[in-house]
Amino acid sequence: MKYTGKPLQYSLKEHLNISNFISSVYRTTKQLDDFPLARFEIWVYEHYNENTDFFADNCHIWRDDSGEIAGILISEDGENGFHLISHPHNTGIFEIMISFLFDSRAKDKNELWTELSAFKRKEHEIYAEYGIVKTESYALTRYYDLKNFSLIAEIPEDYYIESADMNLNPAKHVELVKNAFGKDFYSEKLYKKLRNSPNYHADLDITVYSKTGKAVSACTGWVDPVNRTAEIETVCTHSDYRRKGLARIAMIKCLQKLKEKGVSKAYISSLNDVTHNFYDSFSYKNRQKSYEYSWKRKSDNYRHN
Repeated sequence: MKYTGKPLQYSLKEHLNISNFISSVYRTTKQLDDFPLARFEIWVYEHYNENTDFFADNCHIWRDDSGEIAGILISEDGENGFHLISHPHNTGIFEIMISFLFDSRAKDKNELWTELSAFKRKEHEIYAEYGIVKTESYALTRYYDLKNFSLIAEIPEDYYIESADMNLNPAKHVELVKNAFGKDFYSEKLYKKLRNSPNYHADLDITVYSKTGKAVSACTGWVDPVNRTAEIETVCTHSDYRRKGLARIAMIKCLQKLKEKGVSKAYISSLNDVTHNFYDSFSYKNRQKSYEYSWKRKSDNYRHN
């Protein structure tokens, strides 16, 4: 089959096309991809309109003869990081994307990095052929069976919990995110854009407040409307309020609301021992590992066909 690749020309229609493609990949593999739907949404709305050339420079889309998306290359950071998303039905597209990666993005770089889930066995073999080598374990992704989820959020007396559809406080939310993640660039403008996402649900944007009204912990759920699955992204707590069980309360509330919506599975990923242990404290159904891969420029580490 012939594939045609072009830079992303962002529009809401194309946004929905990409969302549907990511959902289609999950529907086939039944495994959360390395660049899943929630990650795509956040990537788009943290950059949309900030740089008109950003999407064309950092996202390339391949379509088959019928015009359907077959594969996507995304650079999340706009620098050395990259992700390749391919549909299992599109034989050969993965190597086409890697060749493009080296012919375009790698030309002026000395190194690249990506991540790859353990279940993608063929892709691991292809990376090795191209000198993209496994360096370390990267993330653990587990899913929760919401059909049997029964935890209740017990809220301490000095706190209360609300969702954004009941009590929207952009300034307080932004202050919390900036503190928890060190995202100095985050702003009310970006948060407003994120809420315009077609897959954003205000009732799944959960915040725990102190009795003084300070936003101290938060959790957001994102629903894949095609597969009726969900991702938990993002969980955070203000640095002055950690180790009080507040993130657990926010997450339980979010999972409860997802269950009420009829969502059967909720996924969440972790990157270090602290978050591994925290998310594992909820009864999970399954867990998958992903690995970091890197490429460094050497005279003999890239085979170009």
